[in-house]
Amino acid sequence: MSEKETLSVTKQEYNALDEIRGLSSDAHSMVMCATPSPSGRWILEGTSDAFNALTRDVAEEIYEQLSPPSRIKHLEKLYRRLSPDGEY
Repeated sequence: MSEKETLSVTKQEYNALDEIRGLSSDAHSMVMCATPSPSGRWILEGTSDAFNALTRDVAEEIYEQLSPPSRIKHLEKLYRRLSPDGEY
């Protein structure tokens, strides 16, 4: 069994993730099972495969401009944390 990883995201980043249609099944499950923290952030928990899938899905959303600009900016901030060496 793979070890679980966690990532804390802002409410705006979580809302932008929640609005993505067509997330891969691993990424979708991780977003749907996220838990709110007392600080107002959301905690994503999943395997490295699930985070890799989420990274690919977020990159596609940004590259294809599938979300409105107001959500893209939050997805870009999240993508930089998911993939510090990525192209965005």
